Amino acid sequence: MPISLEEFARLNQLPLRWILLRRECNVLTGNPQFWYRRDLQDHARKLATEASEILRARSIDQNENLNLWGPDRDRTIA
Repeated sequence: MPISLEEFARLNQLPLRWILLRRECNVLTGNPQFWYRRDLQDHARKLATEASEILRARSIDQNENLNLWGPDRDRTIA
């Protein structure tokens, strides 16, 4: 069973802005005219890009917190 956007955001500590972007993108892509209107496609692309950047930035933050990019990244954990 898939989880909701809200649950995914909570689990990954994403901001409310991410949820709002995803919802608006879903509304746009759910519009039957989406496939025929370049303006809707462009707007959805902008929203999706911003949401992806938020997700990517959060992923980088989590990796840095795990010290994956630090000087000990190649050391084996016993």
